[in-house]
Amino acid sequence: MRLTSIFGMLGLANATTLLLPLYIWPGPGNPQNWASVFSALASYPTVSFTIIVNPDSGPGSSPGPDSDYAPALARLNSYQNARVIGYVHTSYGSQSASALNANVTHWQNWNNYAQTAGNQNTTISGIFFDETSTANSKVTYMNNAAAFAKSTLKPSGGATPYVVYNPGTSERQSYFNSNVNLIVQFEDTLANYDTDNPAAGIPPSEVSQTAFIGNTASGKASDVTKNVKSAKAQGFGGIYFSADCCYDSDLSLVSTVAAALV
Repeated sequence: MRLTSIFGMLGLANATTLLLPLYIWPGPGNPQNWASVFSALASYPTVSFTIIVNPDSGPGSSPGPDSDYAPALARLNSYQNARVIGYVHTSYGSQSASALNANVTHWQNWNNYAQTAGNQNTTISGIFFDETSTANSKVTYMNNAAAFAKSTLKPSGGATPYVVYNPGTSERQSYFNSNVNLIVQFEDTLANYDTDNPAAGIPPSEVSQTAFIGNTASGKASDVTKNVKSAKAQGFGGIYFSADCCYDSDLSLVSTVAAALV
């Protein structure tokens, strides 16, 4: 069954997704470091999770996931409300198109991995393009990267690949098109998040494709809950607040964000 169909059956297709940068290594031989993510997926089955994995500033050099990542990915993919996407950095448009395409192709190799590794479902269902440009001159560059991802990735079940851009700030309207599912128009500390008016300057036509990622939110669970509920009520496409700065050490707010999206 296609992942898109599953999301539709669960009432998640148009819901605000929990956009989780999961940059923590899963753990040796056992994905225990991701335990709080598995718990949240199980506890909030009506919440859509879009989970970004990033083993080495992208897929790294190995032909497929190693013995730590393979079982962890398989467990993520066992949840119907989880979509796993792979990290690719564009260096604000300075990476060559061939380098971007090579990383996307490498992630597709992870999709092939199940055939040679005990049928573990290591599916990567999309790409998170980090450090994307906001320049007019890079619109075609990003459109081509997204189109390549859509045509190259072959998620299990025939799902349509999911593409996210992350400029981390307001993006030009020309970047919004059918090739991209979400654009992160805020990535900064919780202290700099506009709690009262996160939609300031965002045209109504962009709201459903706009996501926010806040960080450095440790000890601010009530503020996180308020902001997530507000973003969901306004129809934004994705949101997450991390307790730490860099998404590589603290998953304590995953359940807080998920609960606010119910």
